[in-house]
Amino acid sequence: MKRAFLSMVILSSTHSVSLASSCPLPAMIDFCVTGAADIERLRELAERPGWTKDASTDRVDRPIPRSGSFTATSPDGFAFAVFYQDYGSFASVTCTFEVMSSIGALGGTTACSAQEAETFETDLKTAVTGEISKQTSDFGNGFMIRGESMWMRAVVSADGGITSAWTDSHALKR
Repeated sequence: MKRAFLSMVILSSTHSVSLASSCPLPAMIDFCVTGAADIERLRELAERPGWTKDASTDRVDRPIPRSGSFTATSPDGFAFAVFYQDYGSFASVTCTFEVMSSIGALGGTTACSAQEAETFETDLKTAVTGEISKQTSDFGNGFMIRGESMWMRAVVSADGGITSAWTDSHALKR
């Protein structure tokens, strides 16, 4: 009986520890926000040590205009899907946190504390240049970033378990 109780306590504490470290928002800043609408930069970020990239549908060899996609997985096991359109002087990129792939790799749910959500907002403000506005609803937070020649939306589902997080970036190329 004591062993069963002790095992339950150990499993409970291990599970809560894994939840505390299962927030994808830092990886989202590191990948989706940093790469924004720069497709080449996103490819470079996905090919860093520790990251894995599945480029089976990445259309590098096609002439412009081109569209394609690839997935990238962070060293922490967070998977992101990148969908892009490149028109030469304009690019559009959607970078989506892949919840189901990440849950499978992490062996549990993804969750962020209130402090991690605040840190995301702070990191977002330092990672991008431009005006940032925030919209809050029962479903989560939406951030709109307007820069000189780019704009980005970052959307994160409500506090706690992350069920949706994505960025949608557009930029004029110079």
